[in-house]
Amino acid sequence: MRRLVAVLVLVLVALFISSASVTGKELEGKRVLMVVAPEGYKEEELSVPSGIFKDSGAEVVVASTRAGIARGMSGGEVAVNLSVSDVNISDYDAIVIVGGVGSMKYLWDDSELRDMVRAAHDNHKTVAAICLSPVVLARAGILRDKECTALAYIFMTMMERVSHNGGI
Repeated sequence: MRRLVAVLVLVLVALFISSASVTGKELEGKRVLMVVAPEGYKEEELSVPSGIFKDSGAEVVVASTRAGIARGMSGGEVAVNLSVSDVNISDYDAIVIVGGVGSMKYLWDDSELRDMVRAAHDNHKTVAAICLSPVVLARAGILRDKECTALAYIFMTMMERVSHNGGI
């Protein structure tokens, strides 16, 4: 939870430092795209940052690999406004990719999501990922020569794949 809070603070500061106001609506007029797996997203990794963004005046739009209803790890549901393939990156100020076990199955290898992440990065948008989802950023190539914090499970999973494939 501490990492989540730290990531959210960094995202907010990096995103909108120049638009701060005394009204408590520092993100007024900003649009944040939150990407979830269609199944197995972590509910609080969506609800907590989404609530902070909304309370600060931002509009939050939820996307996934398919439109409709996404189901969380604990049984929660969220309406998905649009699919990743329908996203126009110029419509958003930031992208946050939510974690959860579904990230591995649905987001890590999604080429349209990787293309969207690269486009956002190339257009100087703020791009963030929580928990298991920094793998998407790495696979999109935007973490080269950068340090990243992610769930330790990612390291163990990658090591298993490398040793299973004869890399160790």
